[in-house]
Amino acid sequence: AGVGFGVEAFHLAQVSHAGGKTRLFHVFNPAAWARQEVVELVVWDWDGDLARLAVEDEHGKPAAYQALDAGFNDYWGHRYLRLLVQVDAPACGYATLVLKETEAIVDGHSFPRDPRVEKPEVYTMQNEHLQVSFDAVTCALVSMVDRASGAELVSPGKPAIFRRIQEDDKVMGTAWVVGRYMSVAPLQDAIQVLKFDGAGPLRQTLVYQVETGSSKLTVTVSLDAGSQALRYAVEADWHELGKKGVGVPQLNFILPLAYACRAYRYDIPFGAIERPGQALDVPASSWGMGIPVDAGQPTVQIISADRYAFRGIDNSLALTLIRSSYDPDPYPEVGMHAIVFALRAAGRQPSNQGLIAAAYDATHPLDVFSGAGSQPIRHSFFRLESGQVAVSAVKMPEEAQGRQIILRLYETEGAATAATLRFDRPVLQAEWVDVYEVPIPGGELEVDGAVVKAAIGANRAEALRVTLG
Repeated sequence: AGVGFGVEAFHLAQVSHAGGKTRLFHVFNPAAWARQEVVELVVWDWDGDLARLAVEDEHGKPAAYQALDAGFNDYWGHRYLRLLVQVDAPACGYATLVLKETEAIVDGHSFPRDPRVEKPEVYTMQNEHLQVSFDAVTCALVSMVDRASGAELVSPGKPAIFRRIQEDDKVMGTAWVVGRYMSVAPLQDAIQVLKFDGAGPLRQTLVYQVETGSSKLTVTVSLDAGSQALRYAVEADWHELGKKGVGVPQLNFILPLAYACRAYRYDIPFGAIERPGQALDVPASSWGMGIPVDAGQPTVQIISADRYAFRGIDNSLALTLIRSSYDPDPYPEVGMHAIVFALRAAGRQPSNQGLIAAAYDATHPLDVFSGAGSQPIRHSFFRLESGQVAVSAVKMPEEAQGRQIILRLYETEGAATAATLRFDRPVLQAEWVDVYEVPIPGGELEVDGAVVKAAIGANRAEALRVTLG
């Protein structure tokens, strides 16, 4: 069951390869470090008692879970249930979860609350790291408190909100150049709240709709247990058109920061760059951060999975989401858009390596595969044990000879470092290669069993070819 389910988000299809009351789910982590996160399981055609449903890790330890639906959903003649489960996945490897029916009742049924009791609309979420609050009328983010320091991260009186911007089109090629802002209107009228769950043990959620012109946004804001990031998922049914002599409509999100910024930091290929505040969209691979004047001030990082135009100015960070340019394509953006970004409390004086890793986690979610297999139930193929480096690629050589892989690394902090890389089997040989994967002289390399230690110079991008036993 479930053929094609989930592929529209470019994930593995959430197909069930087994039946019965006991199911196996393998959770894959593409990062070179271990991750503990909340993942979604799709359970197909399960005929057990939902009150007795339990989830365990590969060692039989109970795993916390939360049902996303009140019951089963229908899909092409099958039924599915969605569960959130907290999982600890090893670096560049996978963990296993076991779903089964137990003898004891796990989820007791409580009496419903008296529907005649009214309470004020308060939209607040909280986990170990963050406390966030939304305006009850506009659903704008009015507060984001870093619980470790107690610092407010959103500017008081200036909420984080979606905006509709009309750009001046007096430029050459509206698809390539962002025009001068002619008008800026916050999307804060006639907001319809579809759902609020501020008590979910693993995920708290606010879902609302807002219209602008002929378009409609459905916004899902969520905070997961253990996460330092507030996640926005936007489904935009966009029908705005740019017109010569009138301008270019733009959908935008702005986060006014509660601290003064001396500059802004962004990620670029093989590193990070610092730029002054300016009234221009600037390119970044996946994130931007306001650098505070006060070095002791906790910071905020905005991370985008699929949008690359950031604007840091006036102690704020903005992200351009959709631009309805009209040339060379007259109607390039009409239709459905799925947009995901996150606001992350990055702490005091965060390292580039930490910012890059956090953005990688946000843009490369854990993936789930359902079914049994013949391999170990938990395994890590490779991990980065130490060193101020980022792993930018793990690939097969263009001309592989035996068990070989190419690792591309780059130093992140502007200082020479030594990277320690551990594999799941003995390393027979490690050598530096160039972009053509031809061996070249390089820094120090040491092979010790399954470990490779590599010296990497400041601000350098390097590549290794590793032959495994």
